[in-house]
Amino acid sequence: MQENGKTSHFFLSANTPQGFISRPEQLYNARDGWRAYILKGGPGTGKSHFIEKVGKAMQGLDMNVEYIHCTSDSSAYDGLAVPALKVCVLDGTPPHEGVRKHKKSCSPAPCAGVRSAS
Repeated sequence: MQENGKTSHFFLSANTPQGFISRPEQLYNARDGWRAYILKGGPGTGKSHFIEKVGKAMQGLDMNVEYIHCTSDSSAYDGLAVPALKVCVLDGTPPHEGVRKHKKSCSPAPCAGVRSAS
């Protein structure tokens, strides 16, 4: 699949002298119509690989994708956002405390496939 959409890469979390911090609230706002899909699973179950596959599929549909990298392994993904669809996919396993804290602000979205942004 050819990737046509543009990408950007950044971190939403950091290991600091005060401990781990995560800022998913800077990625999406449910009040603005954003949907967050939170992934749960143990180490090595494919969360980061799934995020990468979703991102490549969206790029193949000519959509811009914002990749969020893991602070402890920058080759792995903690999430992504597709601004045109107002959708993000995030790793919801510890230590991503902010994701668990904010997931209630997003209403569940049905898995009905990709809808065009209007």
